[in-house]
Amino acid sequence: MKCQAGALTFFQSKKRMYFGLDEMESKLVYYRDKSDFDKKRDKLGVISLENSACTLIDGNPKGFIVQ
Repeated sequence: MKCQAGALTFFQSKKRMYFGLDEMESKLVYYRDKSDFDKKRDKLGVISLENSACTLIDGNPKGFIVQ
């Protein structure tokens, strides 16, 4: 995901990040790359999804929408 102006303006970097959904903790966790995610180390941050709804995107097995 390339971060640009819009809903995620608090991400000021235009670097790519790897996002993972932690369903047990209701959090969206982001890492520098897939290697960090696989090893569960050096996370860049966490976004709480408490009181949010998450919907899968049809036709995209890796995509989801947070509302």
